[in-house]
Amino acid sequence: MHLPPGVHVRDLPRRDDDRGFLVELTSATLGDDARPAQWNMLHSTVNTLRGMHVHVRHTDWVTVVAGDAILGLVDLRTGTLDDATRATVPMHAGSLQVLTIPPGVLHGIYTPEASVILNGLSHEFDAADDLAARYDDPSLGLDWRVEEPVLSARDRAAPTVAELLDRLAADGVAWPTPDG
Repeated sequence: MHLPPGVHVRDLPRRDDDRGFLVELTSATLGDDARPAQWNMLHSTVNTLRGMHVHVRHTDWVTVVAGDAILGLVDLRTGTLDDATRATVPMHAGSLQVLTIPPGVLHGIYTPEASVILNGLSHEFDAADDLAARYDDPSLGLDWRVEEPVLSARDRAAPTVAELLDRLAADGVAWPTPDG
């Protein structure tokens, strides 16, 4: 799987004993510079799609702790969709992995079944840093293989990716340099 620069999938350490297991969610596990300022727990019902969202400032760390999820990723840091790296990443609670999503990577989370997801943020939530685009915009080049997902009102009303890119350009947004 070819991921956008700076996007990483890491296995989480697990320790088993007679009581069950412990999974370490530490900054060292998430990456050398990871310092989550906020953790969110998302419970998503069957056929839910959250996104597509992109952040100018904060990094996300996503872990599926119950159920399954498919994460769609499109790298907007190139400034054009023609050169954008795209990927879909299946994640399962049994895999015990964390996905790192840096600023500038548009992402959405689809849950085909009821699922629980932990989402770490490098900065406390700021609505001004949580921008949206339509999940079904053909220019994304993502095949969600879903019809009529459960969406928030905000995600249903989201602009196209071209409109989002125009807004970001008008605001003078300069993406951080990918580490890839």
